[in-house]
Amino acid sequence: MASVLQLVIARVNPQTPGSVAEGLPPAAIAQAIWLSAEVLSTLGHQVGDAVIVRTLEPGRSEASSPRSVPARVLAAPAGTLPPGLALMASSPRSAELLAHDTASSGTPTSKGLAITLEPASADLRSPTAAKTAPAPTAPRPAGSAAAPLRVIDDAVCTACGCICDDIRLSVAPGEANIQQAEHACEIGRAWFTETLVETDSTRSSAAAAWIEGRPAGVDAALDRAVEILLRARNPLVYGLSETSCEAQRVAVELADLLRANLDTTTSTFHGPTVMALQAVGESTCTLGEIRDRADLVMLWGVNPLETDPRHYTRYSLMPAGRFVPRGRADRYCVVVDVRPTPTAGLADHALLIKPASDFEALATLRALAAGIEPDAEAVVVATGIELAEWREVFARMRSARYGVILYGTGVTQTRGKHLNCEALLALVSEMNRHTRFACKAMRGPGNVTGGDNVLTWRTGYPFGVNFARGFPRYSPGEYTAADLLARREVDAALIISSDPAPFFGPAALAHLAAIPTVVIDARATAARQQATVGLATAYSGLQSGGTVYRMDEIPLTLRPALPAARPSEVEWLENLVARIQARLGVGDGNSSDPIAVRGGA
Repeated sequence: MASVLQLVIARVNPQTPGSVAEGLPPAAIAQAIWLSAEVLSTLGHQVGDAVIVRTLEPGRSEASSPRSVPARVLAAPAGTLPPGLALMASSPRSAELLAHDTASSGTPTSKGLAITLEPASADLRSPTAAKTAPAPTAPRPAGSAAAPLRVIDDAVCTACGCICDDIRLSVAPGEANIQQAEHACEIGRAWFTETLVETDSTRSSAAAAWIEGRPAGVDAALDRAVEILLRARNPLVYGLSETSCEAQRVAVELADLLRANLDTTTSTFHGPTVMALQAVGESTCTLGEIRDRADLVMLWGVNPLETDPRHYTRYSLMPAGRFVPRGRADRYCVVVDVRPTPTAGLADHALLIKPASDFEALATLRALAAGIEPDAEAVVVATGIELAEWREVFARMRSARYGVILYGTGVTQTRGKHLNCEALLALVSEMNRHTRFACKAMRGPGNVTGGDNVLTWRTGYPFGVNFARGFPRYSPGEYTAADLLARREVDAALIISSDPAPFFGPAALAHLAAIPTVVIDARATAARQQATVGLATAYSGLQSGGTVYRMDEIPLTLRPALPAARPSEVEWLENLVARIQARLGVGDGNSSDPIAVRGGA
């Protein structure tokens, strides 16, 4: 039998020094599987080999049977992957390995998947061939270099969950793009300066709407969208991660009108976090409090150096704070992960635990906090870490003046899910018997935190809401998007400012492709290009304003730098609501029709 590996699917940043994907183009990253030198030697694979990655989960049904994808073998830099672990980047290809069983959380498992590798035909393009190719540059109008720049101070960046609000943007008069984004990290700079020049076959067209891939008039597209949504017996409204709170509010109203299922990308990533918070409670804080007070920072299952680059320089590790005046010199950093990430390289103490052993690791620390002596042999078997090392970490936790645990999808998307999060939140609560301790989930880009807040204000629940009976009901695993689609229970979908392709399993994506869909998005995502009705929007934060929430629940106001050539999500959604109200004979049925004012094909 082929050797069994544990696969981790995660975001990687080719611009981060020390990343396994450093310097690689996106196409190569999407098809790569990284292996350590030890695994390459043991399995007899060479760099560049084409392989089939196959899961080993026993099939309880057709949707949960073993799955496979082709990939290209790459060698992980020395020290970045322990033996027995493989890594793939989050992409539509790696999503094909995800199972539909979300353990009643709405969150597919993407960490610690058991896989084997089999030889495949060598028809994959070699990712190393384009490694040194220069990145395309945005065209500039003639003479623009000499034009005076328009400067926008304190712009807000939504490229990651930090939602940095100190960005200084420079825009030349008459240009459709931003030239500079001072203070932004590499992810933020790409968001501001490259988003509007990305390859998009529709940008040369004046069309703001499409029906079955063909440019269409606004009225015709809206009428078709209304027809799809009203004819559906069990529609789904999903997404809302890359838009404003104002658009999220209207989306809730629309889902209520349609008696639809309403879910956000929270369910896909941090649904287990929210479920645990409801069960256990949360000892929490703001990012500013971490900066000013934390002398112990624990990063559990998260890699902010690649996903949130300014987090460690602006809030968690490097900055001088009121009670940590020397910054990094006054802080002790512990990283708990299954692989030595670039973030782990910054740690004073890194613990590389066994994949899918987060619950056992947290239980060990909880036992020590309660004065219970765990069995040393059982601890090392369960977690891969000696009990003496856990005692050392706990001693650091207990002696801290102010400790904080920052955790990510390494906790939520692995075995245990919401139970892992409950154990972590309970540990933090119990540590407050010894010293001051807090925790904070590291949320994703855009406005996912705002979605939790808006849905809770409007429905009483943060995600996974069903309006079929005329009032909101909440049930993760039952009304969450990945589960509804995998079980083929919805017959139409409205996708708003979100791309499910890299994160839903094959069963969910297959059903999504089989039903009529309406997609409202600024980006030419796979979902929008395949939609029955596609409605293009302005880029939230770049071309339209509104309110967004930072990962620590702090609201910030967007300051758009560029004029909008297309309607915002709010305008599209308000128009849909007005038309549906008129068809149903509810509300006043009136609309200022802001889209008609903006125009379109």
